[in-house]
Amino acid sequence: MLVGALGAAVLVGATFAVGSSAAADPAMNMTQNAMVATEVGDFVAAEEARVEAEEAAKLAWENDMSGIGPSAYTGEYYDPAYESTRQCIVGKESTGNYAVVSGNGLYHGAYQFHQNTANTAAVKMGRPDLVGVPPEQWNRYEQDMAFWVTWDHGAGRGHWPTAAGC
Repeated sequence: MLVGALGAAVLVGATFAVGSSAAADPAMNMTQNAMVATEVGDFVAAEEARVEAEEAAKLAWENDMSGIGPSAYTGEYYDPAYESTRQCIVGKESTGNYAVVSGNGLYHGAYQFHQNTANTAAVKMGRPDLVGVPPEQWNRYEQDMAFWVTWDHGAGRGHWPTAAGC
């Protein structure tokens, strides 16, 4: 890890520099080591805060149920070659509304999944807890993952007639 490697390099350098004068002034050695440890600790704390902020932003995006943007899911089934197609489909199907239900009540969520299609996707996703749960109740990450699982690198294009022209 960068933090660990950087911290080790700083501490090794400090120990070497301090070690050469340790016999002359042991108090100076302890003071310099304390200063280096504080600087490394500050760096580590700043890096941890940055990571926490990124995770909070990602969680907020996953729970945001409106808008068209990058896929919240980018795991095993994600295919960046089709990301613009996915955004076009979600725009046509729901204008980016992840909580929408069609007027006839048959199609749910941003991708307007039929419940049977959503159930199949949930099983393939390894999420049996989502079977039977209407997709508009799934968060953005879960709906995006269901899209990619169903899309299957373009093989599932037939689930979205609206994909024509995307």
